[in-house]
Order: sequence, then structure tokens, then C-alpha cells
Amino acid sequence: MHAPRSVVWKDLILTMLNVVTFSVDKVWMAPKLHVEICPESRKHRVSLEGGNESFIIDKRYRIIRKVGSGSYGSVCSAINTVSKEVVAIKKCFRIFDRQLITKRCLREVKLLQHFNGHPHIVGLLDMDIVDVNLFNEIYLVLECCDTTMGDVIHSNIALEPVHYRWFMYQIFSALHYIHSANVLHRDLKPSNILVNQNCTLRICDFGMARGFVNPTSLDHPSMTHYVVTRWYRAPEIMLSHSSYDKAIDMWSAGCILAELLGKRVLFKGTDYVDQLKKIIGVLGLPKDTTFWDETTSDSVIEYIRNLRNADGCPPPSECIDFGALFPSCPPEGIDLLVALLQLDPKKRLCAESALSHPYVADMRDPAEEMPCPVPFDFRSFETIQDQNELRASIVDEVVAFKQRCKSNLKSEGDGVEDDEGDEGIHDGDPCYDDDMVDGSSNSDHFTCDTLLASSTTPRTSNRTDISTPSARLNSAASNLSRRRYTGGSISTPISSSAAEAHALALGAVQEGRNVPTIAQQEYESGMMVFGSKQIVGEPEDMDEDDIQAMHSDESIQIDYHRRLLDPSNTDRQKIERHLSRDW
Repeated sequence: MHAPRSVVWKDLILTMLNVVTFSVDKVWMAPKLHVEICPESRKHRVSLEGGNESFIIDKRYRIIRKVGSGSYGSVCSAINTVSKEVVAIKKCFRIFDRQLITKRCLREVKLLQHFNGHPHIVGLLDMDIVDVNLFNEIYLVLECCDTTMGDVIHSNIALEPVHYRWFMYQIFSALHYIHSANVLHRDLKPSNILVNQNCTLRICDFGMARGFVNPTSLDHPSMTHYVVTRWYRAPEIMLSHSSYDKAIDMWSAGCILAELLGKRVLFKGTDYVDQLKKIIGVLGLPKDTTFWDETTSDSVIEYIRNLRNADGCPPPSECIDFGALFPSCPPEGIDLLVALLQLDPKKRLCAESALSHPYVADMRDPAEEMPCPVPFDFRSFETIQDQNELRASIVDEVVAFKQRCKSNLKSEGDGVEDDEGDEGIHDGDPCYDDDMVDGSSNSDHFTCDTLLASSTTPRTSNRTDISTPSARLNSAASNLSRRRYTGGSISTPISSSAAEAHALALGAVQEGRNVPTIAQQEYESGMMVFGSKQIVGEPEDMDEDDIQAMHSDESIQIDYHRRLLDPSNTDRQKIERHLSRDW
């Protein structure tokens, strides 16, 4: 007779016992770091922001600084004191407050594993749960990057023409891999694209992703309508009752390209009605809009057809001259932009075709253009309604991931005995117990790209062993991508600060000193924190980049004759409700 599952979980993950408290002195003008060491376990509690938040993590990890917060979690950079690797630790909190949040967490955990190994999708290194019986949070240990695409765009640093091509190629490479698994990202925006100073990027945050099979067989129940920050949202999401596909991610990529070129948001609507007017004002309103008519309500179609500018003229039928708007962009770049921003989703460029576009031709590497070998199965868990079953599924994912990683390490001959050599690092911890679910050395060979810049050691990764096709892809990419890319490195104030903090942490570990914890910079706009009862529908994961962008007035300016006004006697609230759906 098998032991109950709860008993097995208890054997796998130790609970926190005999907590001892001490403080670490200020380092680099940081506030005092409050740490609770658990001598009978391998975890310690790190309190942040004056005790308002805490991370309970494996003692191998030392927090460097808090990177940011979103609607569903917080992220800190940390260093693995055994592998000397800088990582990002994402704490997903309140995951059982509502079922949609639980499924979002489970979805991201599963998708990160499914895509693990692709060079332009963030890598999952480890996962951890503190107490499987009581947990309402989960920790994801991810690859660490220096900043976000939003920071690169709006920090006003000078970019070379090759930067735009290289960034877009990497985005297309990741989207091709994601779409080939029948997955829609649905939340592609600059803040969800991580960037390193060496200009490699990673797409992250798959909590909003959904499945897609074909245009006549959509997963209707899970295709919610609140998708991605309004400015990167394809028009068919607002207009259609149910039908949208992979083209929505390509629209978002087009918006990002325009933002890279112009340093301003292309479609910055103040609400959903204004968003639609800005899209039509820039791209024009074709005479034939039958691609909308079949799936859009009559009231919205009538509203669109009656739009006028201040002179009483209807919207232009042709697109704005992007060549004049972005004069430094070559013709092939303008052609790519137009192909990505087609109002008709059937005419929009797909990821596979975008990879062969002349604009990114010099960046190409067949090893980075392989499709995902296995489609992702959403139906195996999206239909689960029982909260206990969802909880069990999350724990099963964590346990299975750790077992695979341990198996991979043993097959490589990397025994856990190697983790015991750094005296003084673990505060006298006993050697690691192989039977614990504690974050064993999945990430021992990883190094942050920033720190790797001065190293001649080829980058290897245990995460690629989880999927053999991905292993081949990542290995080839790491060897060829640096040869293809001929541009210089980039540096923003945020990325420079991150690189400096990571270097200090690495130096401290190598010298056996305490890791300096840097105080988080305060953002003028502050963070919007939602209680679970305030969430309506499925809100996107707003972070500091999004909040700052909302409070800025940066948007691309267009001629007055393209600025559209509501028709007279319009029930604007009714149109807004239709376009915003779940809001």
C-alpha cells in the first residue's frame, strides 16, 4: 500500500524549525538586512523593505537586491554561493487566493519547463516550495538578465542599426519556437523582454499564455480578453468575440519595433476606445473591413465607419508614411514594420516568415530557427477545477523538475559532493541531503551573461539537458550568435547598476565575505498593489516598467487630420465595455 501523497511531500520538503534571528550590518548604504537562519533546514528567511516582505530560500542563495514587483510576485537578484552564479528569484505569492491566479502559476511553471533550453526564452533553473501543506507561494529560480527592453528603449541610449535587427531576430526566434508548440504568449511587451548588456535577450512571463490549435478549433473557454498592456494589443482582440490566433503576438512585435525606432509608444490609447482610434488613425481604415465584420458587433462596426477628424473627414484609407516617421530606418525595416502591423490578421507576417525577412537576414542561424519538437498540452490542466488537485499539480511539477535535474547531474558525473567545498559560505550547514526538495544543483554551471563577458569559458547549461532538441539548439546558438552579432554592448543606468551589484556579490563570495545587499531604488510613480478581491477577470502582470510608462507622456505624434473624434451621439461607455470585455 502506497503512503499518502501528503506524507511523501513532507518527506521531500522540510518545514521551517527552530528559527534564530540575527542582523547583517549595512553595506553600500543599504538598510539592515534581517535574516532568520533555520539551522535544522537548508533555508533561511530574508526580510526586505523593513520586514514588509520576506523570501524563504535555500541558504546557498544570498539576495543581492530587489529587482521589482508585479501583480503576482516579486523578483530579487541573488547569487548562488556554491556555483558563483547570479540568478533571479521570483516569488509568486497568493497563488491560491483565486483559481485564475493558481492556474496562472501552474501554467507558467509548465511552460517554462516546456521551453527550457531555448536561447531567447528565460531559463528555469530551480523551483522551491517551503511547506507543501500550507504554502501559498512558490519560488522560481531563473536566469538573471541586466534589464528590460522597456529600459533600453526609454533610457535614450544610442543604438546602432544592427541592434534593432538583432533584437527583432531574437524575438522572432523565440516566437517561432513558442508558436510551433501551439502556444500564444498573449503578453508580449517591452517589460516582458529581458535584455543583457551584450544584447542577448530572453522573453519571459508566460502566465497569460493560452493554447491554439487552428482557426476553426480555438480553446474558447480559456481565451480571455484582457491580454497585454493596451498599447500592444492587436485590434482583433478588442473587436472579436472569440477568434484570435498567433497573429496577436506578431502585432505586439510590430509595436515593439516601432517603439525601438521612435523611442516612443506607437499606439498609446488612454482607454480602449481611444486605443482603437489611434490604431485606425495611424494605419488608416481600409475600404474593405470584412475581416472584422463577421466577428464584431454591429454597434462597433457602425462606430468605426462614422469616425471623423476635426475637419469632418473620414479616416485616411492608407497607412501613415513610416519611412518619414522613422527616417533612419532602412526600407527593409519599414517593410517589416508594415507587414507586422496589418489590420487584417490573415495578412500579418507570421514568426516563421519574419525570420526570413531581409531586415534580419544577416542575423540568421538555422540552429535558432528550429520548431519546438513537442506541442504543449493545455487541456491536461486547464480543465481542472478542484483547488486541491491544482495544489497537488504544482507540487508534482516541482518534485518532478528536481528529480530530472538531479538525474541529469548524476549522468554528467557532477555529484552533490561538489557543493560542500565552500567553507564559511553556508554558516556551518551540514552537507546537503539528497532526499530534500531544496533546490539541488540544477544551476551549478550557469553564469549571468554580464559576468560571462570577461570569461573565455564556453557557456554550458544543465537546463538544456531536460530537452535534447533544445540542448542542440542552445549549444549551437551559444557558439554562433556571438559571431553573427557585430554590434557593441549597451549600458543603461539600470543595467550598469545591476552589473556592478552582481560583480560586488561575486567578489564577496569568492573572498568569503557577506554578500552586499543593495537597497531597491524607489520609483516616483509607486506600485499599484491589488488585493485578490479587487481583481476583475484576469489582469495583466503590471510591473514598475508598466507603471512608469503609464505616467509618462511619451507617444508618437501624428498629423491632426489623423486624430479621430467620436461620432455624435455615441454611447462611448457601451463601446468601451465591448472593447475592454472583462473590465
